[in-house]
Formats: sequence, C-alpha cells, structure tokens
Amino acid sequence: MIKPLGVYGSKDEIVRLLRSIDVVDENLAISLLAPSDVGNSRATLSSGLYLVKANATDLMDERHYVIYWPEDSTWCDSATSSVRRNRITFMRYLTKICDQVVALLSPEQSASIVWNDEQSIAESADMTVGDESDRLFTFEVAETNEQEENAVARPGFQVTSRYITASKPPADCPVDPTLLAPRLVSGETTHAFWTANYVSHQTHSESLDGHTFTSVALKQLLTNSALVLSETLDEKAIQILVGVAIAERFPDQCDKWRSKSHGARTLFMQDLTERKEKLRKEVIRGEDSLRGLLRDAVVEDVMKLFPSLQRDRLASRPRDGEVSKGAEGKKSLCAALK
Repeated sequence: MIKPLGVYGSKDEIVRLLRSIDVVDENLAISLLAPSDVGNSRATLSSGLYLVKANATDLMDERHYVIYWPEDSTWCDSATSSVRRNRITFMRYLTKICDQVVALLSPEQSASIVWNDEQSIAESADMTVGDESDRLFTFEVAETNEQEENAVARPGFQVTSRYITASKPPADCPVDPTLLAPRLVSGETTHAFWTANYVSHQTHSESLDGHTFTSVALKQLLTNSALVLSETLDEKAIQILVGVAIAERFPDQCDKWRSKSHGARTLFMQDLTERKEKLRKEVIRGEDSLRGLLRDAVVEDVMKLFPSLQRDRLASRPRDGEVSKGAEGKKSLCAALK
C-alpha cells in the first residue's frame, strides 16, 4: 500500500519538482512548459491527475506523488466555466486520494497574495472589549442541488468496414496470427484502427558495375550491405576492399585470407626458383647436343653458298672430352674455306 503526496500549483514549479526528483530531463521540461493553444501541432500533456514515482536507489526512499497537472488558465480568475469545473473536480479527487497535499506557488502567485491586512488587524484591536455576543451571528446553510458524478453505461454500437479485416498469413508464417488482427487506436478526440499484413523476407540484388565510389561511400556500402564478391577479382582489388571496411566487419576471415595469400605467394616463389634451377641444369646438360646441331645448321648454310667445299671436313666433330671454343671453331672454319 502506498501513501502518495498530492501536488498541485504552478506548471513551472511542478516541472521544477519533477526535475529535482530526476523524473524528466531538460528537453522534456521544455516540452511540458510549452503553451497548449488550440491548433498547436505539438504534443502536450492533458490536464488531469498523474501518479509519479521518484527515482530512488533505496527501496525505503521511494516516494510517490499524485500531481494535478493544470491547464494554462486553471488558476486564473477569468477562467472559463469548463476550466473551473475541471479544477474543482480534480482538486476534490486529489484530496480524496492523498492524505497530504502540497501547493507549489510561483513567485508571481506568491506576490499576489495579501499576507497581512493592516486594516483588519486595527479593527480587531478596537473590538477587544465588549460583550462577545455582539459579535456572534447565526447563519443557515441552504441545501444546494449537488450534481452526482458517476459513470453511466450505455449500449455501444458497431462499425463495419471492408478495411477492418484480419489478413490471412501464409502457411510458413513464423508470426502468431493473432498479432495480425485489427486493433483500435484510442485518442482523446478521435479514434482510429490499424491492420497488419505479413510480408515475407525478400532479397534485392543490385549490380555495381560502372559505379564510381569515394572511400567514404565505399566504406558505408561495405559496412551496411550484404555483399557477394566476384570470383574474378584480382588480389589488388581484394586488398582495396579489405583495407576500406571488410577487415573491420570480418576480421577473422580477413586474417585467414592474408595467411593463405602469404602462404600461396611463398609456395609460388619456391616453385619458381625450383623451375629456374631445373631449366638451368637441363640447358647445361644439352649444351653439347645443342652445339652439334648448331654446327650442322651452319655447315648446311655454308654448303649452299660454297658447294665446292668438303662437307665431311666441315661437319667433323671434336673428340669426346674436347671443348671447342669460339676461336678454335673460327680457325677450323677458315682452314676449310682455303
């Protein structure tokens, strides 16, 4: 059971109280103090009684307030009859709900109160003597017609519309069908209804061929969108994408890609080195046969130019173990041409 403290008075002072108990922030306080003129498009708090629980760290320090939020002209002497009637009604309910009620007055309201009536004090001092019966009066209170305030139940009415229908979800719908039923949206002056339809998930793909992106636009695209990278991207293009945003979004996958790329590059260099060494050895082994083939080709061309020469002498090959050099080959060729 809670025993709330009733609060009423100036809007400014009520908002100051709400800020002191850490219920509203500065922006909400400004919104609460905005004038609620007719036709104002901004949302305002309606006049009425509101239960507020103060934010307290200790359960024993919890304090509840019942605040009467007034209208702009509630405390004005020139308030309309409807405003005065609401003021009387809400104040009566406030005093019934709360055992203790506090009035919060603004400086302007406090200044307008006559705290000391000097003329009344002087008159009361002059009447200190005499028979007290001379100052007694008899009053008779006439019974007034008090209007009874209660709620009267009347038969309701039904509204039919072709728009107020429950949509039929598909068989594979994971949503509870009762959530798709039409619902009433209540308001102070007007009411409405809203309906819901289940829309299955869809995938939209967009080709980015021919688009030019800045680094900021590319980073935003790679950060917020689902991506399918082409298998034909070269290593340089992948490095650009990884450096812009993919490394932040998929760090584990990028680390694995870097590790595999480094490993593949190392294996490629080792294989290339082995192939070069193997080719060099094959060239060295085939040098002798290559030299003989070259000699035969040269002899064939020489015989075409000089048919009178001796082919056997020109085509003679060195003995095993001999290494013919360029100068010795020239001497043999010159001797054959003599």
